[in-house]
Amino acid sequence: MKLTKIIDEIKARCPTFESRVSGAAEYASLRSVSNMTVPAAYVIPLDDSAEKPLSNNVYRQNITEGFAVIVVVSNTADERGQAARNAVHDLRGELWFALLGWPFDDEYERIEYTGAALLNVDRARLDFQFEFSADFQIDESLTRKGLNVEALPAFESMNIELDHKDLPPDGNVDHQVEITMDQ
Repeated sequence: MKLTKIIDEIKARCPTFESRVSGAAEYASLRSVSNMTVPAAYVIPLDDSAEKPLSNNVYRQNITEGFAVIVVVSNTADERGQAARNAVHDLRGELWFALLGWPFDDEYERIEYTGAALLNVDRARLDFQFEFSADFQIDESLTRKGLNVEALPAFESMNIELDHKDLPPDGNVDHQVEITMDQ
């Protein structure tokens, strides 16, 4: 999942961040390299999960792909985190209005909320992770099988020979039909 559209949408629809929204590969590196004024948000990819393919003859497989929005707020007013947690609650509402139900790409279905967790709290800041997911489907066009089918020559005609007069069939062709396909 490309997270740029999601970052742009949060910048546009979550005024409290004042466009302080960025992407990152993982949370672990954020603490040492993030320097945005708070409140700020970081969008990171999460794991995706795949169901078994839906069919044996045509490739279709449902995938749920996840991402998180890590909200960072100041915790200097109340080291216990109560004031910061109230700010996080308000930011959750902004995120929900910005993201939930939004089909952000033609490949994906709507974005859904999947949960949240406190990541870190210290005297300076509180980091809270909101998790979201969107479903999409792998179809045959995205597979090796699809590539192999595309490489086949065009289906131009077929010849049908029937042995239907005798029971049991005697091996002689009793009727023949040739069908030519219009291209």
